[in-house]
Amino acid sequence: MRTPHYGLLSYRYASKWGDELQQLEAARRALAFGTGGPYLKFQLFRSILVACFKLELQTRQYAEAMKTWKHIQDSDIDTTELRPAIARLETLRSNDEAYEIPGEISERGWHLHLFKRHFRIEVAEGHVTQVKLRCDKRYQFFAFDPKVRYEVSDKDGSCSIELDGEPGSSFKFIQS
Repeated sequence: MRTPHYGLLSYRYASKWGDELQQLEAARRALAFGTGGPYLKFQLFRSILVACFKLELQTRQYAEAMKTWKHIQDSDIDTTELRPAIARLETLRSNDEAYEIPGEISERGWHLHLFKRHFRIEVAEGHVTQVKLRCDKRYQFFAFDPKVRYEVSDKDGSCSIELDGEPGSSFKFIQS
């Protein structure tokens, strides 16, 4: 069984030699066992939690960053330096400004929690075949259509998306 220490070692390795997504994946592994408990010292847990938040911002995983923000607020961490980023996220969520996230489909697909209610996908290389939309109130799976700008209703609650297709396919995921 892998422990948070494995995640911590992976995070330190990725911080030195990996990219932002590798760092983020390892930081999440280190945090996956709660508030540190017997596994991580509380100060170390808090520093990785803040690093995870910053990596989520850098990789434009804004819905995940908002969830991490809630954990930060519950963890007795000084949030002064982070509050401007939260203010920008709240503004971005409520306006019509679009932003894009580069993506690549792996053997396990591609996953993201939606931050805004509209999205579209521009495939650069390869094929996206299916969209799986999982919301608090409903699940919907459908064939991908590159001409469609999708919209999720507010009444569906929080949603995440999974894209299936040819592994290695690259695309821009645009939320607005």
